[in-house]
Amino acid sequence: MTVCCQSATEAEDEQQRRITFKLKFVLTRYFRLLQRQVSGEVRMQPQGNFVDPIAMVMATVGTGVCLYSARQMSERVQLNQNA
Repeated sequence: MTVCCQSATEAEDEQQRRITFKLKFVLTRYFRLLQRQVSGEVRMQPQGNFVDPIAMVMATVGTGVCLYSARQMSERVQLNQNA
């Protein structure tokens, strides 16, 4: 049984390494693109006026959902500790 669990753990570790590598690759490329935009090497197409307010609403809702779920999880932990 230990061998089976150990191989599953190794597979999970390998998958985590792949995800981390992909994330580092994507973030590095994204920051490089941002630097090129700031320096003027790359020009982005102008966007409509409605994109900025929609992005702000989506960011606000996302932050609210994260805060709500974190609060719910902390309340459950506190209830379990008090019981």
